[in-house]
Amino acid sequence: MSNFYTKSGVRLTYVESGKDKKAIVLNQTYQDYRETIKKINVPTFVAFGEDPKLNSPEAGMWIKDNIKDSKIKIFKNSSHCPFWEEPEEFNKAVKDFVDSIK
Repeated sequence: MSNFYTKSGVRLTYVESGKDKKAIVLNQTYQDYRETIKKINVPTFVAFGEDPKLNSPEAGMWIKDNIKDSKIKIFKNSSHCPFWEEPEEFNKAVKDFVDSIK
């Protein structure tokens, strides 16, 4: 096993299996991205599920409040994966966001 760090400081660990190398993001969940998020300066769409099984919608609101020109959509029938749990609504929200920045 060996580590590689991206430019943003995220650690990737490579597990070598024969000739194949697979990147596994071991610490993505535990990274503190608060300062990085505050530096984002492009229009951003934030998608969060209302069901707080993994992440609270309040976390999404914090992200939205700390990224200039961001928009948030809270999906009523989703938890962590609104793109999977409400695909039609998610796709519409993404399309609406993209259309709004053209």
